[in-house]
Amino acid sequence: MLGAAVGGIFLGSLGDRIGRTRALGVSVLFYSVFAGLGGLVKTQEQMLMFRFIVGLCVGRVWPNAVAVAAESWPDKSRPIIAGWMGVALNGGILMLSQIVRA
Repeated sequence: MLGAAVGGIFLGSLGDRIGRTRALGVSVLFYSVFAGLGGLVKTQEQMLMFRFIVGLCVGRVWPNAVAVAAESWPDKSRPIIAGWMGVALNGGILMLSQIVRA
């Protein structure tokens, strides 16, 4: 979660510099690579480092994904779709926490 917050704050504006769809693609690529590398770790420190980097990438994805999704909807619906994306993210985190807890 710390990585996602840091990524959103410091790297979220990447879409303004290179374009939202390109930034989204780069972020998803890096997210996927580092999430996959998590399967090869040998120590807890390595896993912590990879998960932090994945969090940075998630933080970069979020503002660009919301902007791209909102731009594809009519003007009146943009706040609604952005709100639903926030609900879906937090609902997914809650659901996953309950699955893992069981």
